Amino acid sequence: MGFTEKTMAITIYKEPQGTILPAYNNAILEFGPDTGTAARALVTVGDYTFELSPNEGVFYINLKEVITLLFNQNAFADTVVVDVASNYVFPDANLYLEQEINLKVILYNGDTFTNTRTYAFLKSVQQQIHPLYTVDETLQLLTPSTDSAKYITYFEGQPFDVSIYANAAQEVTLTHVANGTTLTINVLKGVNRLFLSSGESTQGFEAVFPLYYGINQIELTTTTAGLVGTLFVTKKEVNCGVYLKWLNASGGWSYWRFKPYYEETLKTKTLNTINNDFYNLEEAQSGTFSTGKEAEVSLKISSGFLSEEEKRVVATLFSSPKVYYYHNNPEQAFSLTDWKEVEIAQGSYMVNNTRLRKTEFRPVITMPMQYTQTYAGGSIF
Repeated sequence: MGFTEKTMAITIYKEPQGTILPAYNNAILEFGPDTGTAARALVTVGDYTFELSPNEGVFYINLKEVITLLFNQNAFADTVVVDVASNYVFPDANLYLEQEINLKVILYNGDTFTNTRTYAFLKSVQQQIHPLYTVDETLQLLTPSTDSAKYITYFEGQPFDVSIYANAAQEVTLTHVANGTTLTINVLKGVNRLFLSSGESTQGFEAVFPLYYGINQIELTTTTAGLVGTLFVTKKEVNCGVYLKWLNASGGWSYWRFKPYYEETLKTKTLNTINNDFYNLEEAQSGTFSTGKEAEVSLKISSGFLSEEEKRVVATLFSSPKVYYYHNNPEQAFSLTDWKEVEIAQGSYMVNNTRLRKTEFRPVITMPMQYTQTYAGGSIF
């Protein structure tokens, strides 16, 4: 005797709310059958299937762990590069995930009910206490903010982009409020990276939409929704300094050029020592010898004084899971190998002082491990 499979006979009691969700917050789904007594349920997410037992007829699952596993196969790496200088909009599949969730409830009498839910995620995280403001459902600029207006600081001569989420493929018109210049760009569904510069500021975006030094107010509009956002871009002149890029809490990439002066610290550690005390006193040169050392360089850098908007962006550096150090000269097109992965040293950092009008951050970055001279690899003894 075969079992009966029925569709749309599952009640959803609780599910994540919103058209676009932060992947690194809880995504709780509670469901159960419309009728009958449930024995178990199967939840399939990608290649993973989870078997659940009911609690008073209701099944519970937090999708966060499996979603972040599927979402982060490349360990937060940034793989987008401006391969054609005249292009400036690139989709980034690493920052957006649309995932189908298949539900199957199996009753004690053998009947099965099925349902499917689909959720869209950004590679972002939100806090329990965060600014409340209306978020546009069609287009979002993925940079930290306390309201719908977004503020970024762009450093001329360095690679720089703005991450934009779109709920569908569409045209977006940028309008420079001060001079009326307009530019229409095409974005795909998901996250798109708008590169204000690939390093070469005379090509790409600024060749068709030039920005003034100082504050540029840019309005973003679509044909279906009208005005969807305002972006304030503070453009700064070409200069030297320590340039970092990191994944921010909003699910996009942020940048900051730190001051050119810094404190460099070298921390060393002996790998191993070998006993060499096999000689008479008059022949001996050493009792032991070292197989070599490992060396770690760290830089204590300074952000300079930050405005409230700049502080909000740069503060996300300290908790970012991926930070890159830029190793190239200004006014040069970048390649992926110009970005070297570094870490922000563990510790306590002051990120806000309400008595001060402006704040200066002094992070310590741990550079890639130094290559050293070692005896036979230094670690076989």
